[in-house]
Amino acid sequence: MLLLLINPDIQQQQLIEEKPKLNILVDQSASIHHLKKTDSVQEFLKNISNEADLINKFDVNFYGFSEGLSALNIDSLSFVGQQTDIFSSLKAVDQLNKETTGATVLVSDGNQNFGEDYQYFSMNANSSILPIIVGDTISGTDVYINQVNVNKYAFKGNQFPVELIVNYKGNRPITTNIKIVSAGKIVATQSFKLNQAENSKRINLLLSAIRVGTQIYTVQLDSVKGEKNHFNNSEQFAVEVIDETSEVLLVSSILHPDIGALKESIESNKQRKVKIAYIDDIKNIKLSDFQLIIIYNPNESFTSVFSEIKKLQLNTFVITGGFSNWNSLNKMDFVLRGRSSRLMKEVLPQYNDAYTPFQFENIQFDKFPPLESNTEMVTVDGTKLETLLFVKNKEVPQNLPLLATYELGESRHAVLTGQNIWKWRAQSFMLSKTFEDFDTFLGKLVQYLSSSTKKERLSYEVSSFYKQNEPVSITAQYFDKNFQFAEGAQLFINMVNSNSEEKIEAQMISNSNYYKSQFENLSPGEYNFQIHEKSSGIIRKGAFTVVEYNAEEQRITANWDKMQSLAQVNNQKVFFLKDYKTLKNELMLDKQYVTVQKSRQKTVSLIDWKILLGLLILSLSAEWFTRKYFGLI
Repeated sequence: MLLLLINPDIQQQQLIEEKPKLNILVDQSASIHHLKKTDSVQEFLKNISNEADLINKFDVNFYGFSEGLSALNIDSLSFVGQQTDIFSSLKAVDQLNKETTGATVLVSDGNQNFGEDYQYFSMNANSSILPIIVGDTISGTDVYINQVNVNKYAFKGNQFPVELIVNYKGNRPITTNIKIVSAGKIVATQSFKLNQAENSKRINLLLSAIRVGTQIYTVQLDSVKGEKNHFNNSEQFAVEVIDETSEVLLVSSILHPDIGALKESIESNKQRKVKIAYIDDIKNIKLSDFQLIIIYNPNESFTSVFSEIKKLQLNTFVITGGFSNWNSLNKMDFVLRGRSSRLMKEVLPQYNDAYTPFQFENIQFDKFPPLESNTEMVTVDGTKLETLLFVKNKEVPQNLPLLATYELGESRHAVLTGQNIWKWRAQSFMLSKTFEDFDTFLGKLVQYLSSSTKKERLSYEVSSFYKQNEPVSITAQYFDKNFQFAEGAQLFINMVNSNSEEKIEAQMISNSNYYKSQFENLSPGEYNFQIHEKSSGIIRKGAFTVVEYNAEEQRITANWDKMQSLAQVNNQKVFFLKDYKTLKNELMLDKQYVTVQKSRQKTVSLIDWKILLGLLILSLSAEWFTRKYFGLI
C-alpha cells in the first residue's frame, strides 16, 4: 500500500514487430474504363488481397487516385475520375510512409493530364515504386489535337490568332485536314502532311471576331485510315468577344499639330474613332453621343461646353497650354481649378510609379522633350488628383501634376497642363522605331477615361467560359449603404443550364472580404445565373458557358515511355497486369522488405500494474478473512 501511495515510476521495455508497407496505388480515372480494363484491374487487386504470403509479409494498404489520393475499398471500385494527377498521389504516399520501409505498386495507364510530370519522381531511400501498366503499349495509327492556344478575349471587328498543335503516331505518310467550326459554319480550314519523321505540326489560323459575347468554336481533325481513337480528333474552345468601340470628340478653338497627333494615336486602335470639332461648330454636335470629350486649349468660349459636360456627367480630357487662361476657366461651371503664369515655360515629365487607377509602363518619359505650360497650380473641387506624371523643371522634380486623373461620381476625367504632345509621339518613335509604345500608353488612358463603371452594392466575378470538369468558381462582394463590405449578408445563387434546364441553388460562403461558390462536374452548356441578397433584395444576373471536353478519352494506349522512365529512376522494372505472379515473387524474394523488430521503453506508473493491484487486494482480503475466522477482528 505504501508503494501505491508513493506511486513510483518504473521503466517498461516493449518489443514491436513492424512489417514493411505495401501500398497499392490504383488509378481510378475514367481512362481505365475508356481502355476497357476495369475487369482486369479488379481481378489483379483481388489476387493481391487474397494472397496469404503477401499479407503475412507486408502491411498492405489500398489507395485510389484521380484528381487526389484517398483510401480504397476494392469491393467498390469506380473508374469515374475526370482528371489524373499521378505525381501528387505518389508524393502523398511517400509522405505517409517516409519513416517506414516498403514498396508502392502503381497500377495505371500512365496517362496524366494534370499536375507535375511524374516520370522523374523518386521515392525516399526506404521505399521503391513498381509500375504496373494497364492497357496496350503498342501505338496504332493516331492523329490527334495535342494543344489549342488562344486568347480568352478578342475585340469585335478584329482578327485573333489560334494556334493548333497536331501530333501523329504512325509509320506511313498521311495527308489530313483540320477545320474550325462555329455556329455550324466552317470559319477556317487547312490541309497538311505528316510522317514518321515529321510527326508534329504547328498550325496558325486567324479568325474574325464578329459577334459580341462568348463564341464557341470546335476544332475538327479528319481521321486517317487505320485510326481507332476518334475522341482526340476534336476539341472545343471559347473566346469572349468584347465591343470596345468608343467615339471620342476633340474640341478645340485653334489649329495645332497636337490635334493631328492625338487623332492618329487614338485611332491606331481600330475600335476608336475621333471626331474633330472647333468651338464655333459645337452647337451642331450632340455631346452625349461620345464616350470621351477632349478639350484642347480651352478659353472663355468653352463656357457652354463645360456646362453641358457637367450636366450630362460626361468623361473629359482637358489639355491646357499657351492659349488657355485659368482665370477664365475658374469662372466656368466646372470643378477644375488652376492658376496661370504670365510666361510660358518648358516642363519635363517625371514618371510616378505609385499611380494606381490603371496600369501603364514607363515608356522612357525621362527622355521626352519638354512641353510648354503656363500652369502654376491645378486642383479639383471635392476630390483629389491621381498623378501619372509630375512636372520636372530644370531636372528638379516638383509636386505640380503635369498629367493627372480624377473621378466625379460615375464620370472620369484627366488634365494635361502642357501643349506640344506631338513631340512626345515623335520622340517615342525615335527611341523605339515605332509609334506603338506611345499609342499604347495614350490608348490605356483613353480606355480608362471612356469606360465609366457605376459602383454597385452587389458585384460578382466569373470567367466567361470553362472546360468540362473544370471547377467553376464565382465570387461576389456585397456592400452596405455606406459601401462598407457587409460580412454577415446572406447571398444565394441560382443557376439554370439553358440546354438541359438543370437547376442548381446554393448559398455563397463568406471568405474574408468576398463571398464564394464553387461548382464541380457541371455538364456542358450555357448557364444563366442570378445572385440575390436576402435582406435587401438586390439581384445581379450573369452567364457563363461550359464547353465539352473529356481529357480522359484522348488516349487509347498506355504511356509506356513515362512508366518505364519512372521505374528506371527508382531502380525497378515495369510490370503488366498479367505479370501478377512475377510481381509477387519479386516482392517476396527482395531482401530489403523485411520485418523490423523495434524496442520501445515506456515510463509507466506503478499503479498502472493491474496484477500488482490485484495481488494487493487479494492479500488484504485473505488477511481480513483469516483474522475474522480466528476472532481477531
